[in-house]
Amino acid sequence: MKPRVLFADVTFETAKLQKEPKYLELLSLAETRYTIPQSEAELCDVIRDVEIAIVGDSPITPRVLDAAPKLKLVAKCGVGFDNIDVEYATRKRVLVTNVPGVLAGPVAEHTLLLMLAVARKLVSADSYVRTERWDAFRSLGAGFDLRGKTLGVIGFGAIGRRVAEMARTAFGMQILAFDPLVPPEKIRNSAGEPATLEQLLGESDIVSVHVPLMPATTGLVGEKELRRMKPSAVLINTSRGRVLDEKALEKALTSGWIAAAGLDVLEKEPPDPGSLLLKLPNVTMTPHTAAFTAEATRALWLACIGASIDVLKGERPRSPANVLNPTAMVVEK
Repeated sequence: MKPRVLFADVTFETAKLQKEPKYLELLSLAETRYTIPQSEAELCDVIRDVEIAIVGDSPITPRVLDAAPKLKLVAKCGVGFDNIDVEYATRKRVLVTNVPGVLAGPVAEHTLLLMLAVARKLVSADSYVRTERWDAFRSLGAGFDLRGKTLGVIGFGAIGRRVAEMARTAFGMQILAFDPLVPPEKIRNSAGEPATLEQLLGESDIVSVHVPLMPATTGLVGEKELRRMKPSAVLINTSRGRVLDEKALEKALTSGWIAAAGLDVLEKEPPDPGSLLLKLPNVTMTPHTAAFTAEATRALWLACIGASIDVLKGERPRSPANVLNPTAMVVEK
């Protein structure tokens, strides 16, 4: 009997996916099934006899991993794997992979979209036109140019570097970058100038956050950091909601510590209807869609299928998030 591969959280059109040569290769090696689990219990039920799970945002918890004794690989269809208990998966001899690099372009584009939308008050402008207040829009005050401004990039991985490159090329922005894991020379070679977090916050006109969610980055930007920013500055977040302290952000936006924010991610998604952020005119939000393009979605699923094929063939897949040997399925010393 062929091994089973579970596609959870499928967002790409199944018909298109199944026409891909990579998918046909997968079919020659394994059986496939699709589901969009509505609960942890449902996921536990469908994953019991599965060797490989390709997931989006479904939580891969210890309970789920315990329910899947045959599981060899969890392939995350995305960059951040904060929904997967990687440490417990490693203890269970389950390989975890993600797909870095694929999303750099679309997320960087969306980051610039949020910058422009905030700078030119796009959401308010659209509303004023639709409600026949064409001339009244000017009463909100002028927007501002991106050209010549200083952009602070927190997290200089693939996405942060792409944001810096696009901002500098398209708008002539000056780039400050903070990332203790990236050597200064690499930052300089990628259109940026290395800076401390304090320097970046104090000197940037726009601060854009591009770090993975982990214990070290949870609440990375809180009240102390927001108070360091210019009163005219804008904060952009397309990483993870819990990287920001939302209560501190609300205070910053209502107290004039910063001018505005552009957010693609929130601590709770979707947010509570009573969230203050939903009511503030100096906040522009999108529903965690920075990477949601047809091209990126296709590339993500194909990368996960490729990782699945590698493991089924006893080969090491690209981008492991833990330190398993996918052939022997033991933790490397």
